[in-house]
Amino acid sequence: MKAQATAATYFKDGERLLESGNLEESIAAYCCAIELEPNWSLAHHKLGEVLMLQGQLDEAATSFYRAIKLNPDFSWSYHFLGEALGQQGKLEEAISAYRRATKLNPDFSWSYHHLGDALHQQQQWDEAVVAFGKAIELNPEHYGSYFGLGQSLVQLGQLDEAIA
Repeated sequence: MKAQATAATYFKDGERLLESGNLEESIAAYCCAIELEPNWSLAHHKLGEVLMLQGQLDEAATSFYRAIKLNPDFSWSYHFLGEALGQQGKLEEAISAYRRATKLNPDFSWSYHHLGDALHQQQQWDEAVVAFGKAIELNPEHYGSYFGLGQSLVQLGQLDEAIA
């Protein structure tokens, strides 16, 4: 039980360090928590978030994959995995991650928005239209989803709908 408390302390330190912008120290704290509790999915997830902020996308993806293996029902790990993969140009894998994120958390507009972006980049415009439409339905204030929807509609030759 002492190891759990110590892992929790390192995890809290990682959170605090992340909030204060000490990314390297935050990474070290999360790694210590994982060393003590290797099956703690949230620690792997948070490590992935910080690694992404550092631009260490391969390492971040690895952390998200580990988090998913330990907790396959946590939508945030799929969402962030999609972001890491998308930033690396691994769009098919990113699309798969975003689709899983939207299934697990169908009320989070940003997963639909990023799914739409990835689908658009893959020239899957019909599916991109659906994803952007869902993002807009969930968050009608996000102009980026309207822009993405318009771009995809233009690619489909639906100019009147794009203008609207």
